[in-house]
Amino acid sequence: MGILAALEKGLGIKAETGSRIAAAWADYAGSEASHSGRWTDLSQAYRVHPWVHAGVKAIARAAADVPLRVIRVKGGTPKSLIAYKSILGIKRWEDVLERVKAEGGEVLENHPLLSVLENPLPEAHITRHEFLEAIVTYLELEGVAYAEKIFVDQAKRTLRGLWPYIDPRHIWVIPGEDKLVQGYIYRRGANAIVFASDEIVAFKYFHPENPYYGLAPTEVLRQALIADLRAIDWNRMFFDNDATPGGVLSTEQDITPAQSRAMRALWEERYRGPRKAHRTAVLGKGLKYQPVSPSHRDMGFLELRGWTREEVLAVYGVPPIVVGLYKDVNRAAAQTMRRLFYENTVLPRLGKIESVLNYALVPDGENVRLVFDVSAIEALQEDVTEKARVGRLLTDQGWTKNELRNWWGKPRAEGDLVDAVILPLNVQAAGTVAPQKSFANKSIVKDKPAGGVPEAFLPPESESLEDQRRVHILSLIHI
Repeated sequence: MGILAALEKGLGIKAETGSRIAAAWADYAGSEASHSGRWTDLSQAYRVHPWVHAGVKAIARAAADVPLRVIRVKGGTPKSLIAYKSILGIKRWEDVLERVKAEGGEVLENHPLLSVLENPLPEAHITRHEFLEAIVTYLELEGVAYAEKIFVDQAKRTLRGLWPYIDPRHIWVIPGEDKLVQGYIYRRGANAIVFASDEIVAFKYFHPENPYYGLAPTEVLRQALIADLRAIDWNRMFFDNDATPGGVLSTEQDITPAQSRAMRALWEERYRGPRKAHRTAVLGKGLKYQPVSPSHRDMGFLELRGWTREEVLAVYGVPPIVVGLYKDVNRAAAQTMRRLFYENTVLPRLGKIESVLNYALVPDGENVRLVFDVSAIEALQEDVTEKARVGRLLTDQGWTKNELRNWWGKPRAEGDLVDAVILPLNVQAAGTVAPQKSFANKSIVKDKPAGGVPEAFLPPESESLEDQRRVHILSLIHI
């Protein structure tokens, strides 16, 4: 068996009428692809779970804030600005768009696609921000998002608008015999609408088990979210019913059913409910109270909820600072977290949306591309104070002005000393050390003869003893 034949057998690929179709496609060809394995309650997590809401909202709003541009590149295929940063070796995000223009790229300000995306559907008052927010939110919750294309006429030559508010739970994919998707069915109750594949823009996360529907981060978190919601509900019921743990009243004495009912009624009357919590109970002879329900401390309530929060934010890729958790975070750490949030979470989402929009909306043969202007993201721009500090350190290391400008992506400068190594010359002597006048250890310091000549320290013999004393006065011991 050859390598290709073994690969085809391992992947379940079979040949039909000269074309290769994956077995998974052929099973549904001409009918609806099942939603089997997909949960229908994932969107509800956005409404009922606080950290899902906070994390998804943070991603959606951050992505929707990034403006869209249309660029045309001469002599090549337009790419995303993220790709240009890597290809051209651009160090700073804020320089990407300017560098593309310097390399021959043209930013089109009045392209028809910009008009559609800035105001996707005028009669519905949908803005670009709302369009992108809806797409990203559906992607995070359901793994797929859809937008209906609205055309000017039946010929579908001119795009007039986009409708993003399509609940993915009500969309079924119609697989084709010679392509993955032949069309879509929107079914809600007894009503059904059929769309051709070119009438829907489909955004989808990768799903290893289903080629038609995406795998959402929320689906991965489903079991953890259910457990956390039950913990929240237990906490609510704890305070609604009784702020003390549940338990039993026990005694070794024989009691009648009437006495049991009376004791229970008396106990609940005195101690049941949040307003009667923590009262001191007085029990009769032989009657004991035994708690049977765990307390918050017994359950590790705070630790459990804290761990779920970290798990939720980790799966979505949202640092705590982004959702308002500022505990033990300084300014430098906050800036780093926000930058990582955009680089590791927001930019990959933008890359997926950008590629789908270009595939679905840019006409064939038109050498333009919709790009997200990453240079406008404030969190990715370098801090001026940090930039100045690094520049000063590099200057002290002998970098020239033009080397610094090249490092920051700036054009070369002309003039005197721009290519010269300039080191600080303000290092001056602070003074001289005064001779020692006293010795704590009462020892005599031996003078070192200057130039190896002992006579250099001795005064002329003709001088008086007083004159000689003045010469040696600083070397004498003062007690």
